[in-house]
Amino acid sequence: MCFSATASFLASGVLLPLGAATLAIAMTKADRLALPLALVPFWFSLQQALEGMVWLGLNSRPLADGSGSDAVTVGAVLAYLFFAFAFWPVWMPWAALRLWARPDGSSGLLPWIPALGLVPGTVLWLPLLLHPQSALPEQIGHSLVYHLDPRSAALLPEGVGHMLYATWIVLPLWLVPSVRVRTFALSLLLAFGITQWARSQALTSVWCFACALLSMEILWILLEPPFEDHRALVEQTHPSS
Repeated sequence: MCFSATASFLASGVLLPLGAATLAIAMTKADRLALPLALVPFWFSLQQALEGMVWLGLNSRPLADGSGSDAVTVGAVLAYLFFAFAFWPVWMPWAALRLWARPDGSSGLLPWIPALGLVPGTVLWLPLLLHPQSALPEQIGHSLVYHLDPRSAALLPEGVGHMLYATWIVLPLWLVPSVRVRTFALSLLLAFGITQWARSQALTSVWCFACALLSMEILWILLEPPFEDHRALVEQTHPSS
């Protein structure tokens, strides 16, 4: 599979109208609990557009060392990695938490679960923000390899960090009592396993690209006819006291 600016911008262009559609569907629901999940394709559209800018910066404005480290490219890299390291570990658990909510809007899951997602952002992204040149990716073949700041790598070894990150993204979705949401979670996990096996060096870029494409499943999730059955299952799982 070939990744490039064209692939990133194409994914962004497909996901933008899809995000508008999922948002419109979520807005029609009385409780609007699916709104955070509905916004996922839109956020992925923005993230893929940012990586498209990174590709353009690396390919059309390279320095002697090939880093392409102009201000626009560095800014696009930092914004892209903000989504990867800081945003998704908070947003995805929160989106799952909202789907798990009781009819009265309260949640049976601990509300601080998304807050724990701030840890990857603190450990992985903040050091790059303080030392932006270290955030610049390396192009290997048709993939971008984003390197962690040495301080982050010392605190969170790569292999362990990958597993913890994937678990934090996928597990909350798997806990939602909906077959379609759990299918989405399994799709993300399968994509992670394949990426880890085939392109572990470029996991940050390749898995994010795969997750962006898989977010098209959210339209299928939101169009699930028996949404009331899901609500009944939630009530059975954690009945009101």
